[in-house]
Amino acid sequence: TTFFGGFLTAQFGRTGQMPLKPGETAGEMAQLNYSLDEITPVAITLPFSVTCTDIQQKLIKRDGSIQAINTIDWLTQIKIKDETGEHDALVHLNKPYDYRGYRFFQASFIGMGRARNITLRLTPQEGGTPQDVTIKRDGSATLGDGTRIDFIEFFPDFTLNGSKPETASPEYENPAAQLKITSPSGETKNAYAFAMQLPEGAPVGAPVLGYKLHLADFEKVPERHILSVQHDPGSNIVYLGFSMLILTLCSVFFFSHQRVWMVIEGRAEGIYEVVLGGNTNRNKLGFEDRFKRLTQAISGQHIEGEES
Repeated sequence: TTFFGGFLTAQFGRTGQMPLKPGETAGEMAQLNYSLDEITPVAITLPFSVTCTDIQQKLIKRDGSIQAINTIDWLTQIKIKDETGEHDALVHLNKPYDYRGYRFFQASFIGMGRARNITLRLTPQEGGTPQDVTIKRDGSATLGDGTRIDFIEFFPDFTLNGSKPETASPEYENPAAQLKITSPSGETKNAYAFAMQLPEGAPVGAPVLGYKLHLADFEKVPERHILSVQHDPGSNIVYLGFSMLILTLCSVFFFSHQRVWMVIEGRAEGIYEVVLGGNTNRNKLGFEDRFKRLTQAISGQHIEGEES
């Protein structure tokens, strides 16, 4: 498991993790309780259920690994269901989703290589033009002649343990897709489509129900994403306080406080003496120019500025 998103938000309330893959539904998050001698996971029930409908990973190099160093973004599509209905949401790496005081954001992923969709190249056994068919994860496709192909499982590094298919590693060393093919008459057979070109006569690459199968392409994606769920019932109040603090700091540092005093004293009949004074907390040169213009306007005399 590779962690990449814990820095996205401050920890004000309870935080737990929710592992999800397409088709899974969760109604709780797992929080870790730390004691002196052990770490105990505790399940916290949520007031709604979360169903994962799709996960996606945007890679820098399409033919590279699915590790964090080769990734631009992780996307998890979820459906939240509660007494108010169903709500669709998309959780990005740097774009959390907020709902009822809960915040969902990307925290980690299971690095087992899988396929979000596969593209099969089907060559008729009796000859003819090959056709390409794209099937989503756990989806199916029906050909023009009525043949149905179900996408059962994906193995990034296919190997056989006896007669049981397994993956030798989480990396895409020998990718293969496990399929279930149903003919128009209802006959069903299991089959495997490989990305590598198999030699002629290989048993595992033999035609199935009239078609020779080849894994022409696939979209890389991890086994599952792990969302962090953070409960912040008072976060709005905290954010309001932060906003007021920012406004206060802006008023202090970006606005100049200027004051001008004027003392008027009579000296003789019709003659008055005016004494001006001023102060500012910043931009003293600019304030000096304004103060001189004010003095000139009152006295009617031109005042030359001193050379500095």
